[in-house]
Amino acid sequence: MNSKTDNVRQINRAASGRCRVALLSSNDLIAEGIRQGINQHDSIVLHEHFDHSAALTSSSDSAGYDVVLVNSRLIQYPMSDFFQQLKAAAPRSRVLVFAADADHPYQKSLMRAGAYGFVPIDASVDFLCQAILAVSSGQLWFNKSLLDEMVIDAIEFERMIEQSIKERINALNEQMTRRESDVFCLVMEGLS
Repeated sequence: MNSKTDNVRQINRAASGRCRVALLSSNDLIAEGIRQGINQHDSIVLHEHFDHSAALTSSSDSAGYDVVLVNSRLIQYPMSDFFQQLKAAAPRSRVLVFAADADHPYQKSLMRAGAYGFVPIDASVDFLCQAILAVSSGQLWFNKSLLDEMVIDAIEFERMIEQSIKERINALNEQMTRRESDVFCLVMEGLS
């Protein structure tokens, strides 16, 4: 995130003194419980509740949210398009998803699509509020083992790319003359 956006977020938050949250969830007992729980927290205000994504994306006030809390049942597919639409409607906000149950592959897909965190539906209100504040400050809020998996996946992917590049260079070296190989090595070092 760029520093200008972070500065705007800090100024807006400092003016109100509270983290502004939009809830994207059906009008049900879960949403009511979240609303009551969040409103008891001094640092967080549930600014608005939307029961479908179109209402959020067409809202004139959506640019002012720090966090958009999304019920996973309302996520539309493809997931990346859904998160891009939220980001376009609320460019300063960060998305936190809650669901009844989500395995690591689903949470990975959330992270790849643009979510900053995940909270299980059976979490306490304090846990949810911690997640909201962490996500609003730019932190990721996912299970540590999932983050470990993502790092390991990234490292493994980097190794695969390196290996592929080495294999291609070796194949290229076999086809080049000694002088072409010397010139190629110099070019790879950044020389003209």
